[in-house]
Amino acid sequence: MRRPGTTDPSWNHHQWELVTYAWLRSMQQGTNPIVAGILFYLNELAASREDTVHLKSEVSASATDTTPVGTDVTAIGNCARRALCHYCHKGIGKLAPFVCPSTITRLPHSLGQFDGVVTAIENSIVIEMDGGNIRGTWDVRRTNRRWWSS
Repeated sequence: MRRPGTTDPSWNHHQWELVTYAWLRSMQQGTNPIVAGILFYLNELAASREDTVHLKSEVSASATDTTPVGTDVTAIGNCARRALCHYCHKGIGKLAPFVCPSTITRLPHSLGQFDGVVTAIENSIVIEMDGGNIRGTWDVRRTNRRWWSS
């Protein structure tokens, strides 16, 4: 997917996920401390017109953690007329990888969000086992509500 803007709910979701996975990994015996998680937003390697429209909007609203510079600004401006957009390698290097520090201060909130999703999944299982219909039982919005709400 593309790198989300900082006002997109998935921006927080990705960070919570990385911190939670880092904590889970650190619980394994013999594991060194996990200091960060890395996501690679592969759509940034060959962004679509729609991706670029989103990026352009986020840049103008200061809703990005990485702002394109130099020739990337011009390339992004010109992408509205093309199906695929290519930024220079400096831009790709900034937009594709996302490094999320796994700090102790982030952990309680991330684990709380994870617990909420697990609870929703477990509740859906109970309802289904009690004879609920599958479509009514497994509501993705309800299951993901805690991940996407903050």
